Amino acid sequence: MESRKSKVMNMRKKTRKWTVILMCGLMTAGVGAGQVIPAIAKSECTCEITVHGSNCPLWECTCEGLTTGEHTEGCALYGLAEDLTECVCEPSAHAEGCPRYREEDTVSLENVGAEGQAEPSSEPQEPVKEETEEQMPQEPAGEEPEIPDQTPQEPAEEELPETSGGSATEGSSGSEETAQPEETAEPSGTPVPEDPEEEPLDMPAPDEVPEGDWEYPSGWEGYGDGRMEGNLLAAAEAFILDRALEEHIGEVQGALDHGTDALLAEDEDNFGDILAVYAVLSGQTEDYPYGVALDTEEKVETLRSVYWSMTQVTGVSNRNGAAISVRRLSAQEGAELYEFSEEQKALLSNLAEQKGTVEEIVGESIFASLTEEEFAAVCEQIPEEISADRRAVLMAALSLEEKVDYFWGGKSLAYGWDERWGQMRTVTCEGSDTTGTARPMGLDCSGFVSWAFLNAYGQNEAVGEGTDGQGYSSRQAAWTEAQPGDLVFYHSPDSATNHVGIVVTADESGPKTVVHCGTGGVKVTGPSGFTLVYQPAVYS
Repeated sequence: MESRKSKVMNMRKKTRKWTVILMCGLMTAGVGAGQVIPAIAKSECTCEITVHGSNCPLWECTCEGLTTGEHTEGCALYGLAEDLTECVCEPSAHAEGCPRYREEDTVSLENVGAEGQAEPSSEPQEPVKEETEEQMPQEPAGEEPEIPDQTPQEPAEEELPETSGGSATEGSSGSEETAQPEETAEPSGTPVPEDPEEEPLDMPAPDEVPEGDWEYPSGWEGYGDGRMEGNLLAAAEAFILDRALEEHIGEVQGALDHGTDALLAEDEDNFGDILAVYAVLSGQTEDYPYGVALDTEEKVETLRSVYWSMTQVTGVSNRNGAAISVRRLSAQEGAELYEFSEEQKALLSNLAEQKGTVEEIVGESIFASLTEEEFAAVCEQIPEEISADRRAVLMAALSLEEKVDYFWGGKSLAYGWDERWGQMRTVTCEGSDTTGTARPMGLDCSGFVSWAFLNAYGQNEAVGEGTDGQGYSSRQAAWTEAQPGDLVFYHSPDSATNHVGIVVTADESGPKTVVHCGTGGVKVTGPSGFTLVYQPAVYS
């Protein structure tokens, strides 16, 4: 909590004057009359503010000045004028027993966990999959999906698999029109290639089902048009901040008398307003909201500071009960808070009109298909101190771990979850033992890589198509130079067979873990079988 307070404090130092304006009642378009008048002026209110909201100066107080008004040396408010240290928060929720208490306006915090951490009010939705009796994949009895062996071994020539990096139409390994890179020797001392095996699934497409319901659409290239562009890092921050808010509500609850029975009143989500204010502050109003960058630690911290400046959590209590209010400022209120010029206000007004687009970027991102635990697991696997674009690629790729099946020739241009995944389809691309059989719709190895880069960059061909195209759009690097987000291959481009994955972690000896789509679907494994490292040109 202290770190969050200091972040908010640093941002607020530039905007101290807003409190004076609040106290003078001049913010007619600002935080509202009820917010301006101190709680003590409401003589009929019996609630005492126990936890002050992030817009209140007392939020930064670390001494007895919370109650006495006399701040001691070392407190962030020490030495400031009285009108800059007075409480201006007046919560919309009041505790039971208060004359202003209205039970119909609040909901009980029954969803707060035993450790005081608020849980989501509703269960996160799992990726939508059809699970009717006719459509459920039939796994061979007693067999588990195979994962590539971590022990290097020499593959038998006659057992080499088909090319798993299909092209847009027939599952070919790449385009013949792309210039080949110079031949370089595979690094010595690296694992010997061990090509992925196809998971056995001999289920012919049933005659009684209409062909159109089972055939894998040949025009897959067109799927997702109009939904491809997003802003994955902005969406990720929305989910990260929502989790932080839930934790903070739990902390406020724990600080209140009768906190376990506290009532909660929340304003509607305002992330679209927050992102708009951040875009104006950081000078990123072009190509909004898709082009809003969070590519440096400073930018991320600025966005988070704006979030906490525009999201005020206040806790009140009296002898009968407790209440918590979550006050979310609008874009106009944010403009007053940051003392925007008239020109900035005009820019902000235009950006705020795209609030619905921001909601779609967040709500349709792949993160919306994850549970809170799954999203946390994705974040925990991302290495620290990597570039923003590599982070976006890995967040997209890891979001599909154990969720999408391997499908020969499978591609997708969907931003977020492709609703066809998991539905039974006939494999129509030639060259596989599964061709002509029905299996759960998914991705092949190069289709998985393309989808991850598409979601990270909003560009269909950000990293090329097929294993050949992805190799040719990248620069080969030494095995020991691998970085998180790089591509790894079994063989060089134009090989008869190949397999591709994305490096998750690496050290001075080379890749340590790789996320790829092969036997058993999307998995994170060791680097066994991969021998070549390529760095996508799009990173530069």
